[in-house]
Amino acid sequence: MPSKKPPAKGRAAKALKSLQFANPGRQTEFTPETSTREKRRQIKTSATGDEKMPLTMQDRMEIIRMNGYSTSRELAEAFNEEHPGTQPVSARTVRKLIQRFKETGRVQTKTRSSPTNSASDPNMVAAVLAAFTKSPQKTTRRLASELGVSQTTIVRILKKHRQPVPSKNKVYDSRGILLANGMDLCDCLDEDCMGCFYACRKCGSNKCGVECRCDRKWLYEQIEIEGGEVIRNKHA
Repeated sequence: MPSKKPPAKGRAAKALKSLQFANPGRQTEFTPETSTREKRRQIKTSATGDEKMPLTMQDRMEIIRMNGYSTSRELAEAFNEEHPGTQPVSARTVRKLIQRFKETGRVQTKTRSSPTNSASDPNMVAAVLAAFTKSPQKTTRRLASELGVSQTTIVRILKKHRQPVPSKNKVYDSRGILLANGMDLCDCLDEDCMGCFYACRKCGSNKCGVECRCDRKWLYEQIEIEGGEVIRNKHA
């Protein structure tokens, strides 16, 4: 009487049997202490032959020097032929490496470091509060640009220390004064001008151009007068 074949046990055994049938030349042997997760990883690696191994700096530089092929696949094949004893590199890896080198000039991936919290740095807090106390009319964007930190950091510090946060949209206050430096600058951009426009219909000032400066959200960066002369705004 013919003996019955014992059924395979577990997913790993079924996957291994299927793998051996599909590709008998590449087989995976498991040690008794191999975990289920490790078995799955070995099965996937054996089936695809694409286990990810980091390239050395020398390998990366050599790939960049070989960059003369029409496609990344051809470059990868040429590199693998010259290095038969190492893990084959994929065309995708070659393409990403070349793209990184073109964009950043580096072949090594940027190391990730833990971000520093500038909002809790005592020196930064003191610098922000001192700058805001000296020029409370400055916007958070202007303060961030001058101190070299993000606008979010400025807002967090001012809120934590209960300082009024200036509006990030307005350039002029309710009286038409520049928030950045407190100047009553005419729209002709001449700092000595006492007003050369018709009286503003809204505020009555002779320093408002086509639009009233009160609570205005923009300013003139430059104007061109007769003769082609250009006057630039020093405070823009």
